[in-house]
Amino acid sequence: MSEDLTKFKNNYRSFSKERLLKWLIKLSREVYIIVPKDLLRKRRKEFNDKIKKNTVVRYNGLVVTCKLCEEDPARHRHHIVQLQYGGNSKAKNLFALCNDCHKLIHSWL
Repeated sequence: MSEDLTKFKNNYRSFSKERLLKWLIKLSREVYIIVPKDLLRKRRKEFNDKIKKNTVVRYNGLVVTCKLCEEDPARHRHHIVQLQYGGNSKAKNLFALCNDCHKLIHSWL
């Protein structure tokens, strides 16, 4: 794991919104490994089967608000390290975001 990712995971709660967005964009573009396409398809299918699109993110039955704007309910689970770059779908690699904030990180959404 990179030093940047460790630093982010240990300190993101104290970041300002601007700094948090900057870090999420940076980490989403960082390449750790390149995952072969057949394995990537399998990972994405497993993730999508578990989490249906446009469902509100819940934790212990409570609706989770976006971790960036802290206003809207989170409908997206952002992978801090993307699946194609070696990330996984475990809780430590997921970040709850609303649709608008997720578009700030990935313009293609």
